[in-house]
Amino acid sequence: MRKCYFSTITVNKWISIFQDYPEANEIIVESLDYLNKNGWATIYAFIIMRDHLHIAWSMNGDRTVDEVVNSFKKFTGSRIVSLLKNLDLEYLEFYFISDRKDRQFKFWKLNANNFKIQHIDILREKIYYLHCNPLKGNYRVCEKPEDYIFSSAMSYKQNTPIFEFLTLV
Repeated sequence: MRKCYFSTITVNKWISIFQDYPEANEIIVESLDYLNKNGWATIYAFIIMRDHLHIAWSMNGDRTVDEVVNSFKKFTGSRIVSLLKNLDLEYLEFYFISDRKDRQFKFWKLNANNFKIQHIDILREKIYYLHCNPLKGNYRVCEKPEDYIFSSAMSYKQNTPIFEFLTLV
């Protein structure tokens, strides 16, 4: 389980961008696909919730989790900001204006939570946890994990990757 992590990446101010603008979900999926196809990471499971995402993955080559997460956040944040500039500038300016001098907008929270996974059983536990996210509390949007579209749950239910970038455990 070398270089395997469970990461949580959160939208700045916990804004429900992925619910409000479903097009933003596609940017995340395309970016995960890019990371996989270009040898940056192996993605075992993921879920995009309304204001955060979870990814179970391992880093490839000499890349660190911080390097991959920071690159992912920079790229996806920029693409989603561009999307909002075209779709709803008022929404963008209301929720994502940055007080930093080096950027106009701040999409992601500064730090991601990266939990190092040491054993395959812990990886399976984290995958189960992330797949159950849309069934819990205020995030409840479906009855079964596999009903949630922007998740790897259906791939695990059918034991075949629906998303090309997935490597099932």
